[in-house]
Amino acid sequence: MLDLQKVLQKERFSLFRQSWHVVGWVCLTYLVFAGTYIWQSYQSEKNFLAEIHQSQNKVQADAVDKLVQNYLLAMRRSLRVYVDTHLEKIDDLIAQPENDVLYDQIFDSLINYFPDMGAFTIADTEGKVLFQDMDGTISKVCERDIKALEHNPHASVMSLHPNPNFPHIDIMVPLVEGEQRGVFYINIPAEQVVKLLKGVTFQETHTMLVKLNPKSNKVWVDFTDEGYRFSTQGKWVLNFHDLQILPFVQMKKVEGTRWTAVAYTNAETLAKDQQVLVSRIKRAVGLMLLLGLLFLPMVFYFYFQSVKAKKKLAYLAFHDPLTGLLNRAQFNDQLAQNIALAKRTERTLAVLFLDLNGFKPINDNYGHQVGDEVLKAVARRLKQVVRTSDVVARIGGDEFVVVLNEIKGMGDVLKVMEKISRAIEQPIQVGGLTLSVSASIGYAMLDDATQSAEALVQLADQQMYEVKQAFHRQEEQEHARKREEKET
Repeated sequence: MLDLQKVLQKERFSLFRQSWHVVGWVCLTYLVFAGTYIWQSYQSEKNFLAEIHQSQNKVQADAVDKLVQNYLLAMRRSLRVYVDTHLEKIDDLIAQPENDVLYDQIFDSLINYFPDMGAFTIADTEGKVLFQDMDGTISKVCERDIKALEHNPHASVMSLHPNPNFPHIDIMVPLVEGEQRGVFYINIPAEQVVKLLKGVTFQETHTMLVKLNPKSNKVWVDFTDEGYRFSTQGKWVLNFHDLQILPFVQMKKVEGTRWTAVAYTNAETLAKDQQVLVSRIKRAVGLMLLLGLLFLPMVFYFYFQSVKAKKKLAYLAFHDPLTGLLNRAQFNDQLAQNIALAKRTERTLAVLFLDLNGFKPINDNYGHQVGDEVLKAVARRLKQVVRTSDVVARIGGDEFVVVLNEIKGMGDVLKVMEKISRAIEQPIQVGGLTLSVSASIGYAMLDDATQSAEALVQLADQQMYEVKQAFHRQEEQEHARKREEKET
């Protein structure tokens, strides 16, 4: 009896040990999975926030670039108009610099044109003062800009003058366009540029206008959305490494100036990101604990099913479930991106709008299932005809659109339209039936008259409608002719 008890105790110990092995492996598997899920959740959220900030900062840098360019261009144009219309008085002031009445007249008229102006200066091509209403001298920066402007009227001459008494920028034009007679320029307070940056800066970002000097590895910060440079020390002078480590920094060269627009994420937004990441980790940990307590063996199943469901939902959100082509929402986004790229690369594109002829009788006579197979066949043929760089989408029942990217001209569009028409008109075999349809096609090309996605699609739709009407008229005439032949 004693031996039997020992055997039973030994067997129970063996089963207990095996059970703990199973429990240990399950727990280890769960911990590995839970740790992986939590880490991936953290990284996914972090990468998502990074993409948002990088995209936002890129948009911000582009906005600063356009704003500064447009502001300076408008100011230079206005100053050009002013100088051209007041050139006689300006010449008189150069000849009579002590004439206070003439000076007052010019200054008052300038204030009417430029309310924020601080002072104006007239200088010859070597930077020598012909007339100045401030201290009578020209800084080395101004002298350099004057010479650059005289040699090239489109030179990059915008600079900040960190004068402690009157920090400003110069708006400078030649006295006479095309002649080296001298220059006329006005001083605009630096605070005006700061106001421009404040007006366009997002709540989540900081913006700067900097001057890069690769030779000395220095970056001069002339303007930020909080102020302007008044010294050559501290935060106003950085090196390239300091600039590159700014959070999610994006830069854009401002044409016509020495500045580069810089946008980066501010500290408040980064602190909020940390809170979001911590919250994300807490939710992930809580979910893993709940799954472990309730149904630990199913953790892997639910995770992979979740990933699969997300991919499926993402696919359905951007594609037509019947044909697999892009849907209307994704097509609109894709067309807007392609238009922006075409403008940036100075190329053109075209939009084709297709509507099937003869599709409704197929649906009425053979049912929607046969009609769906016809639509699938048309979608496959469209994908085969166009290039992989082009875009094909289904935006309605039997309506399709095609975006032809990087085309050379109208000839390319007509060739593709001909190919599409021939491909669609080929017989379609569906369950022993031989069916045929054709397409009414309208087109629109990106040009000065059609700059937006909405305008392109609308014009292509209108042209398609006209082609459709002509098709119906021709069809009615054909029916009428056949009836007359039967009657005779």
